[in-house]
Amino acid sequence: MRLRTIRNRRKDASICLLLPLALVYYVLVLLNQESSSSIQERRTARIHQHKSAIKSNKKIAQTPQPETETRVRSTDNTSPDSDEIETPPKSPIEKKEGKQNGNIDEKETIQTPKSSSLEIDKRMEIERPFMETVSESFFSSIKDIEQHFQPDERCSNWGGVKFIERFKNSSVSLLKPLSKSQLEYYKLQGSNKELFYAENVSILVRGKDVAPRLYLNGEYTNDDAKYTFAEVDQNNVLGEMTMSIQTSEFTCSDEEYIQDPILLVDSPIDTNNWWFLLKTILHNFIAVTILQSKLYGEYKNSIRVLHTMHDGSYVKSFTDAFDFFFSNQRARDSRQIWDVHDIGTLLSQKDKEGNMQQRKMCFRKVAWTLGADTLASDILVNQQHAYDDCFSSIIYAYAAHLRATLSIPILPRPKKPRVVWVARDTSDEANPTDWQRQRIIHNQEQVIEYLKSKCKEMEIEFMVADFYANKVWTTYQEQATFVSKANVMIGMHGAGLNMFHFMPFGSNIVEIHSGTNANMNSRNFVKQTGVGTYYTIDANIDSDRNLDPEPVWNALKEAILNWQEGTNAMKR
Repeated sequence: MRLRTIRNRRKDASICLLLPLALVYYVLVLLNQESSSSIQERRTARIHQHKSAIKSNKKIAQTPQPETETRVRSTDNTSPDSDEIETPPKSPIEKKEGKQNGNIDEKETIQTPKSSSLEIDKRMEIERPFMETVSESFFSSIKDIEQHFQPDERCSNWGGVKFIERFKNSSVSLLKPLSKSQLEYYKLQGSNKELFYAENVSILVRGKDVAPRLYLNGEYTNDDAKYTFAEVDQNNVLGEMTMSIQTSEFTCSDEEYIQDPILLVDSPIDTNNWWFLLKTILHNFIAVTILQSKLYGEYKNSIRVLHTMHDGSYVKSFTDAFDFFFSNQRARDSRQIWDVHDIGTLLSQKDKEGNMQQRKMCFRKVAWTLGADTLASDILVNQQHAYDDCFSSIIYAYAAHLRATLSIPILPRPKKPRVVWVARDTSDEANPTDWQRQRIIHNQEQVIEYLKSKCKEMEIEFMVADFYANKVWTTYQEQATFVSKANVMIGMHGAGLNMFHFMPFGSNIVEIHSGTNANMNSRNFVKQTGVGTYYTIDANIDSDRNLDPEPVWNALKEAILNWQEGTNAMKR
């Protein structure tokens, strides 16, 4: 009994000792929570204050940094402001904090430590060149850009908002309202610009290089609707498919339907030539702009691209452009339509060569155009035309998205530009045509070395884009990213100069002509985006096809100096 009493006394003593300790611990926890809450409230208030200042375009003072400069880039391309320097203010960040409840107290000033996460990123203070790609759709970008540059109604009708609106309003529904399928046909009056959009349809893929057959579940609105496509060009895969559209009962289960919106890309695409490829991208950009609200809906599913081009074109790296531009979230899963194995129902086995015979595919949403560039044929033009004095918000938006989809950043102007020479393959192995031989010079390496030495004297970097011979398989994105680092491009007239589309707005281009002056690809692109400077020079080539480098350097030097001055005037 005595032993049990001693044990109970010891237990009571332990409890008495633990209770004060627990109470102290509880008070410390409460104090820590209150302190953390107060700190978090102050941090939230500071961040909110900083964000409000940024939105109102106010400069927020920062902790002074030794020998730090911040360049400010003006969006006014006519003013020579590229060398203006702004030194960050020397005053500390003024914090407004209450002593007790975290409310504003203008008397209190706190110096933010150098390593503080609350310090404003200096990149936020740089004015970037205008490039609207953050809009919720392609059409929103076009509208925002047009509002910024304000072209007249004539130019908007040709290459801007009004062109898109006219195309949208040309829509005709070809099936009766109670039909399970839907087919819409768009065509600008008096033109060959045609666009198709369908819902709840089935496509029978009948093997390699054979036009697929499209089936509609419904009835045409009238007999005339059946002959809507009577004049469709059948010299391509999708033209032939469109001409043979069938209306019949078919069944597709919910599991069979492909929920992703599908863009069918037609067959006649030149994936060896920058000019024709980029026109095709613009052509499909216009199509998706018109149909984007239907195709994407609430943007829950990214678009999937299916090609109908033959193997020779499909294997080229330029084909990757469609994945980057239209379906970048899909990890490059575009395919030739007859080589898709993850969707559809196989109806017959493969032949001895391994080619798929027949596969039924059920699509919720599918869009297609006819030809490679018909929608863009009057907008991005390589000849003098009636609207070559116009600004085009469509071309500007296309170029902005072209760079954004490759994650090419919008950087402030450097103090000195980079120059890129677009080289041509002069070897016999290139098997040039007579037209291409007209632009070949035999002393290209000597000209490059001469221009490089002159640029070195000005402390300017000189790069060479020579994507041929052992570099012919250089990927689309690598070529584009390489030239995007430059600010001045120079070279003989040719498709390679269209890589200018990837360079920053406000860049300059020097085009060397040798009897090719009638071709105005680069000139028109510069004029219709409204920024940048175009220079042209007639090549002085002797009988041995050697180019005199001195006049070329004079033109290049002028382009460099004018770029440094911020001059953006058309030079002819």
